[in-house]
Amino acid sequence: MADAWHGPTLTDETRLFGPLALIAPLLQRLDVAAIIDRHLPPDPQLAFSHGRILSLLLAARLCQPTALVNIPAWAERTGADLLWDVPAEALNDDRLGRALDAFFEQRHSILTSVAVQTIAVAELSLDYLHFDPTHVIFHGAYASSQPRPETLSWPPTAGGDVPPMHITHGYGADEKLIHDGVTAIVDELGAVPSAWTAIITATPPSNSKVTGCVPQDSCAREPC
Repeated sequence: MADAWHGPTLTDETRLFGPLALIAPLLQRLDVAAIIDRHLPPDPQLAFSHGRILSLLLAARLCQPTALVNIPAWAERTGADLLWDVPAEALNDDRLGRALDAFFEQRHSILTSVAVQTIAVAELSLDYLHFDPTHVIFHGAYASSQPRPETLSWPPTAGGDVPPMHITHGYGADEKLIHDGVTAIVDELGAVPSAWTAIITATPPSNSKVTGCVPQDSCAREPC
C-alpha cells in the first residue's frame, strides 16, 4: 500500500550557528546577562533587559566583529535572535547604544563580577597572580581625550564617576597609547589572563619588562 501527498510542502528554515554553538552556552554558564542585570536597574519602558542585549552583543563581538548597524542582520543570519529570544529588528543601533551607555556607568563592577564568576566556574586558584605591564596603541583622532582630574578619588562610589582613560602620546613613542597591564592567574599549568588594568604613571616606565608572580594581597592596580 502506498500513500500520496498532493498538498503544499513545508520549507525548511535553517540557521548557521557557527561559533555560537560554543559561545552561547559559555556566556550562559558565566551568567553574563544576569550579572549585568544585577548592576543595571531595569527600565520598564524597555522590552528586553540590558543584560540580554549586551550579552548578545558580546557574542557578536566574539563570533564576528561588526558595526552596530549590522548586528540585526548578523543575529538573523546566525540564529542569535532565536537563542536570545530577541527579534532582530529590536537590535537597532539606538537600542545597542543605550545599553552600552548604561554599561559604562557600572563598567568596573560588572567586569569585576564577570571575572569573579569566570574564576569560580574554571575553579582557578588565586594563590599567585602575575602582573605584566605593557601598553595599547590607538590609531585615529583622539584630540578630545582629556587627562583624569588629579582629585579623582579611588575607589569610586560609582562607575559613572570615573571618566575614560586618557589616550595620549606615550613615553619615548610618537603613537597615541595608554599604559596598562595584564593580570594572570598562575598555577602549575601556566598563566591564565584574568584582568586588564590601566596604569596612571607619573614617570616613564622602565624599558625593561617588569614581570613576576606575587601573592594576591600584595598589590593592586586601578581598573580601566
